[in-house]
Amino acid sequence: MWNELKERPRRRKRVLKPYASINPRGEIVLNAAVFPHLEGNYYVALHYDDATGDIAITRPTWTGRVYNVKKFGRKKRLRVVRAMRFLNHLGLKIEKDNAIHPNNPTPRRHLSTKPNLGKALS
Repeated sequence: MWNELKERPRRRKRVLKPYASINPRGEIVLNAAVFPHLEGNYYVALHYDDATGDIAITRPTWTGRVYNVKKFGRKKRLRVVRAMRFLNHLGLKIEKDNAIHPNNPTPRRHLSTKPNLGKALS
């Protein structure tokens, strides 16, 4: 009697959760899951909230500075916003890499400049 080779169960496709980080070089790195929240824009505006210390990434407006969103990383899946001028203008200094893993992402995008602040990207 022959033993047939049975098919392997198909792997479940991994779903990426939105992720962002800001590093001391002033680069804001966004993964592919965040990019649809930007509605496919390759240009963004950055806003800073003094009260909470959050940096918001929004659609560009007619007033204010516009920042380019570039493809980055292996297979160009990540997006990078170079925001050093923005940080220098506000007098902000990022001491170490701050990674943000939001629990419930909504259309509002926020990056925290404070390492202990957990309300990023939500």
